[in-house]
Amino acid sequence: MSWTSLLPQSGDRLASLEWWFWVAAVAFGVLAPASGLVAYQVGQYRGRLERAAAEREESTRRLLETAKRAKEFQAQPPRLITPAQYDQLVAALSGKRGARVLVAFVQGDGEGQQFAQDIASVLRASGWDVEGPSATTWTSNNPVGHGIVVHDGNHPPAGAILLWGAFKTAGILMGALAKPETPADQIWIIVGNRAK
Repeated sequence: MSWTSLLPQSGDRLASLEWWFWVAAVAFGVLAPASGLVAYQVGQYRGRLERAAAEREESTRRLLETAKRAKEFQAQPPRLITPAQYDQLVAALSGKRGARVLVAFVQGDGEGQQFAQDIASVLRASGWDVEGPSATTWTSNNPVGHGIVVHDGNHPPAGAILLWGAFKTAGILMGALAKPETPADQIWIIVGNRAK
């Protein structure tokens, strides 16, 4: 057990104690080396206490911020296709079949999986060729939101623009992205994690 454990735990009280040690060191020259050493050690201990208090305060601030974000996230309604949107989408997409559509969601994301199933259901009811929804993992960060991915944005496959417009008209905004690894004859609809 260190002798510093006997010191007060308040930074202000330690500062006062440190000041008195320095006064003793100057006033009683004989005790100067010992008093100076003790004053130095008290100062070091005070510094450690102040750093620990600042770290606790920062940890508490981060914890409260995380709890606030979690509460806000839980308050967000899940993404879904309402019956009215379902009917509107089926009417807009029926008889206008485009390229094969692959629907994917982030593995382990139940809310995203349900939304991906809703999208696939609309497309199947409209007569489109649909694969999925499939659980997918990403090597980097999971995608956030949902969108349509094509091979070439300047030459999208048949139906990609129609899909994007139909969802927009129904009040479901889809992102749009061109990625060369997407097969040129397919449309991917990626359902990422819900935005936080």
